[in-house]
Amino acid sequence: MRSAIWKYALDNGLAVHRILAPKGAEPLSVQAQYREPQLWMLVDIDQPTGYYRLTVVGTGHTLDPAEIGKYVGTWIDGPYFWHAFHKEEDQ
Repeated sequence: MRSAIWKYALDNGLAVHRILAPKGAEPLSVQAQYREPQLWMLVDIDQPTGYYRLTVVGTGHTLDPAEIGKYVGTWIDGPYFWHAFHKEEDQ
């Protein structure tokens, strides 16, 4: 197993992101870097890739806990607080 931490840029305007990463990737953190949201994941670079869904919701927005997956982190964009949830998509 060869592990690495990979960074994925997120689009500020999207509520759902599809991320292609090695299977079994573990989300570590979501933070703003230079005011742009980024996702860091611990990956096994020898694994085949699969898709992950990262759902972003703002504070006070409604959400379906069964659909969003595991909490990853929160970042601040001016007056807004955004919360990210990660789920491996069924293949």
